[in-house]
Amino acid sequence: MTRVSEVIRGWLGWCPNAQQRTFRRDSATDTTHILPAGSGGDVRTLSFGWKNRYRTRALAFALCMTVVGISLFAISEGDKLGLLIKGLIGASFLFALDGIRYWTLFEDVRTTGRVEVIHWSRRRPIQYLVLISSLLIIGFAILVFFGFVPGLGLRTLDAFLAGFTVIGWLHLIMIIAWERQSGLQLYTDGKQIYRRA
Repeated sequence: MTRVSEVIRGWLGWCPNAQQRTFRRDSATDTTHILPAGSGGDVRTLSFGWKNRYRTRALAFALCMTVVGISLFAISEGDKLGLLIKGLIGASFLFALDGIRYWTLFEDVRTTGRVEVIHWSRRRPIQYLVLISSLLIIGFAILVFFGFVPGLGLRTLDAFLAGFTVIGWLHLIMIIAWERQSGLQLYTDGKQIYRRA
């Protein structure tokens, strides 16, 4: 057990020869944004704490999506496994399209140091894609609800939707692969993705 605690202390940066740290109330942690004095309040420094690691946030998203997927799979009816596999295949295809965009975004981070994350609602083609997809999903759900599609119920579709939760894990795997390939660590503050200089 002591070996495990030593390894954890090593990961966290604990040193037995270091003096005890004292924190004042006005000191800032490494995960906050600090405004330099006289900056006028519009220039932020970048923070590189573990909470701002892009990989950490993707892991939290993947875990939340897993809980949702397990819940959907548990309440589904019918051919659960077959629909789950179809959902996994559909999610993998959709992520392949989005993964290409993220990989090029990460390459831009490698060359420029930081990239602004453009919200999906500010991209015109994606707005149309989301609108059309939403209308198709709602229309299909209405057809299933009123019994126009024989043999399918709304609970049957839950297993299919549970397969789409794999997108979070695929995104995390892509981030880890890019970080290992490039030797850089990605960070984010919600508005931009950046790396250490």
